[in-house]
Amino acid sequence: MKMNLDTIYFDYIKNGKKLYETRVYDKKRREIKLLEEVTFIDRSDNTRTFKAIITELSYFKNFKEAIEEVGI
Repeated sequence: MKMNLDTIYFDYIKNGKKLYETRVYDKKRREIKLLEEVTFIDRSDNTRTFKAIITELSYFKNFKEAIEEVGI
């Protein structure tokens, strides 16, 4: 699975400052599986990539509920 990220979020996740990536639960995201490897791609420089393992999946009705649950 590949996912594009804006540079700021790409760097935050890569450097461990951002631990959660929130996505709308659309057709593509329904295919994500626990422990799957995801390649994140910097949207402004697609030569910058890194891989991460999905260690947790959570489902929320909306972004407000997700943010409150995560404690942001």
